[in-house]
Amino acid sequence: SRFFVKHNYLSDFVVRYLAKPLRIKNTSISRDSRQRFKAERRIYRASRRLGLVSIAGHTHRPLFESLSKYDSLRWSMESLLREYPGAQGQRREEIAQTVALYRKEFEGLKRRRKAGEDSRGLYEERDFVIPCVFNSGCAIGSGGFTAIEIDAGPAAEEVGASGGQAPGASIALVRWAELAAAKAYIEKESLEKQDLEGSPWTRYVLRRDSLDSIFARIDLLGPKPEAPIAY
Repeated sequence: SRFFVKHNYLSDFVVRYLAKPLRIKNTSISRDSRQRFKAERRIYRASRRLGLVSIAGHTHRPLFESLSKYDSLRWSMESLLREYPGAQGQRREEIAQTVALYRKEFEGLKRRRKAGEDSRGLYEERDFVIPCVFNSGCAIGSGGFTAIEIDAGPAAEEVGASGGQAPGASIALVRWAELAAAKAYIEKESLEKQDLEGSPWTRYVLRRDSLDSIFARIDLLGPKPEAPIAY
């Protein structure tokens, strides 16, 4: 919307001082699971066809590499279940505790999906999901907010001084949450945890991958150039 781009301060004022205090519900696409799924599917199919990475937001549903939280949790849990039979000692106990946390969160997502509040991230009947869609989610979630971060990596002179090889650019799904409101499964699942000194906020890195890896998979798993875009 050109109006909101030009007058963003107006929407900021309305949301902060009117809609939120008065508990006025948002009637946008983020509140309609069917419209949200339809929009995500169109972005996914166009991105897959054109060999692009698309970064979206405002639907209140974080996506990383085209996967929803539902699918990501399910696959993480299946991976742990496969590892469990051969695990020993403390690792076996850690897996059992983590699966219990995932299962609790997973059951909550299933209840939401049955109520029409959540949809899965598989937009087509294919063997592979192309990692071409990333969604920052929402900046006003309960107890925190999610975001997409892109890191260009260290500068060339820094790499040269250390004598190492540049790691390259990466993309990550992060969640900022007040420590007291952080969910147990996020504490277990996060790759990194960073406390913001002097405040109750903590930054969790939930997912991260290199852009080189993502574009390689898009190139190798994507359709042939002559294939039509199916909206």
